[in-house]
Amino acid sequence: MDISAYNTAHFQLSLDVTPWAAAYGLDAAAWRLQVRPDAASANLVLDMNTANGRATYSTGVVVFSAPQSVISPLVAGSYVWDFGFTASGGDFIRCDGGMLTLRQGVTR
Repeated sequence: MDISAYNTAHFQLSLDVTPWAAAYGLDAAAWRLQVRPDAASANLVLDMNTANGRATYSTGVVVFSAPQSVISPLVAGSYVWDFGFTASGGDFIRCDGGMLTLRQGVTR
């Protein structure tokens, strides 16, 4: 799934994860969304997860968010992203991902 956002605003993305919640019983899963310049890059541009408080889960919906202070230093451009959760056995289950187009905001 491709998404776009401005680097001059708060970032928030709500995703329906009902299929995974039903299959894995995800009440207390560790969710994570990562953004990188490209899929092979070791450079982590943005990391939103339950441990850092930037991912929350409630009844089939996971919400990833980052304040403007985290987003504004990011350079406008194209990135890749994916998200998933750590299952009870410790395996990371990737749910979805795609391209993130980060646009330079004009209005400040």
